[in-house]
Amino acid sequence: MKAALSIGLLPVVIAALAGCSASGGAAASGPSKGGGTITVWGRSGASEVKPLIQAYEKANPGEKVQYTPVADAQFLQKLSNAVRSNSAPDVIAFDLVNAPLLGTEGLLADLSSKTSALASDGELMKPAMQAGQVSGKQYSLPIAVGSSQMIWNKGLFKAAGLNPDKAPANLAEVEHDAEAIHKLDPKTYGFSTLGSAGGAYTGFPMMWADGGQLLSSLGSKQKATWASSPAVSKDLLWLQQMWKSGVMPPTEAPNQDPGGQTMQMLDTGKIGIAFTGTWAISGADAQKQQWGYAAGIPGQSGKLSGFLGGDGLGIVASSKHQSSAWDFLKWSVSSKTAAKLVLANGTVPPNTTQAKALLKSDPAHSLQALNSARLPLSIAYNAVINDPNGPWTTAAQNVIFNGANPATVLPQAATAADKLISAAYNQIGS
Repeated sequence: MKAALSIGLLPVVIAALAGCSASGGAAASGPSKGGGTITVWGRSGASEVKPLIQAYEKANPGEKVQYTPVADAQFLQKLSNAVRSNSAPDVIAFDLVNAPLLGTEGLLADLSSKTSALASDGELMKPAMQAGQVSGKQYSLPIAVGSSQMIWNKGLFKAAGLNPDKAPANLAEVEHDAEAIHKLDPKTYGFSTLGSAGGAYTGFPMMWADGGQLLSSLGSKQKATWASSPAVSKDLLWLQQMWKSGVMPPTEAPNQDPGGQTMQMLDTGKIGIAFTGTWAISGADAQKQQWGYAAGIPGQSGKLSGFLGGDGLGIVASSKHQSSAWDFLKWSVSSKTAAKLVLANGTVPPNTTQAKALLKSDPAHSLQALNSARLPLSIAYNAVINDPNGPWTTAAQNVIFNGANPATVLPQAATAADKLISAAYNQIGS
């Protein structure tokens, strides 16, 4: 049994995934033989969980699920506290980026023997399954996935004299087309990103497409590799140039990332090209606004890549209802009803056979985008990548919006990231 992460490391690991411990990641088994009530906690962003539970109870009258949504920002801390006080739920639904820490920490039950026996095991998306693996063992299953992609406003393309049916093939074409669109109207902008420019969802894909590497493999010797990867610097400088040229929308505060206002501007037709996610614009909106979709985000090379996002389900190792909990997980990844609910919620079901059958017409290229999607795995992911004051975001934003030199700030950020990763592993004793 691994010791719970101490309060002293919360600045590192709550930002970096707050640690929790349980009874050591034992194999999913237990006295429960099905039936009765299980408890499920889900991060508030996992909006597919509640309808899945309702459908599961309807399909399985003998099963009851008590659901508690928890604010994303509080999820890991509340879970850590619950484990310490022996009041943890049976099942948790969490952001896939948290899977490596939860598995490494020993909080989740080992599902390996059960997943290998699943009829749908080979049909579950491999990158999403890999997110739930630690040292060859499966600790969680994906229930809803999505990826990054580039979209473009066909109406603005046509007005600018561009081919509305042709996606920009690489970053040079994105820049050319964005400039042409911005010339139409000073308040119409050629390019933006949804969320943080240079962030994991919209920045990493262009770097991966160009052969860049951000982190080495998951494990106690993991290092940030972005400082020694030429594609990372090159693509950050491309974003810097896009900002300087004025094709990206400004904000009230100087040199501030405009990503927070991108969705509203997309809805009003004021942005020509956006790096975003497969979930951002629904099929109906795409037809209404005449959006075009690429199956990923391009790099300077013309290759496409994407960031794998989504939610996973795991059974808490200390659960006394392991069998009933597994019944819920199994249904969630195997049932056609579950797949339809996930798709209706704006994400893609992890079962590729079901996803292909349901997405016979896929104008948004959701499945194609997932083919090239990746998820960088780290137990300190949130502290290193997601934290707005963390090493990656600080360095990337400094390059893009303040004109910093990547050769200076990226090595400094990598050193800080390495310390966070090392601290996280030291704290859990791995």
